[in-house]
Amino acid sequence: WRRTTFNLDCFPQALNGRKGYAYLDNFDANTGNLWRFIFIDDRHVNFILECVNTADGERGFLAPDLTLVAEEEGGAVWQYTPCVPFRGQRRDIAVQIRAEGSSLILCSDEKARTVLLLTPEEADVRNRQGEWTFNNAWELSPDEEIDDSCWLPLYYLEVPPDQKLPLPPTDPTPA
Repeated sequence: WRRTTFNLDCFPQALNGRKGYAYLDNFDANTGNLWRFIFIDDRHVNFILECVNTADGERGFLAPDLTLVAEEEGGAVWQYTPCVPFRGQRRDIAVQIRAEGSSLILCSDEKARTVLLLTPEEADVRNRQGEWTFNNAWELSPDEEIDDSCWLPLYYLEVPPDQKLPLPPTDPTPA
């Protein structure tokens, strides 16, 4: 998801945990870029983020200080809010991720390739040209090896109607 200025020279960026902390790296990085939402409540609102392909092959859970920890209990609890998609790819879902019990938003700075927790006011900073400094939402894309029949439909069947993210269209518009 992007609201900052697009840079044609930069390969699409994604949340990565390969170095033991959250940062941005290439979408197609070999490690650190596959994340699983572990929902911890029946309403599927609160979750822990698990990096499932860390560099050392171990599990890593995103902690409140944006480092990866080995134990699920040390992982931060997050909440999502649906948002308007940027790319609008059929299998992508756009969300804003917040730290549970706070107003802090999980944001990214593509120029610095960093991931930060910012207040809404901090996230809404613009540069002198009026362009956004930070991205304040994320697009969730299923791993390419997971087909629609086992990702979106099952997810949407399990989530209560009032908590569902907007479902992308099932039939792509012909070009």
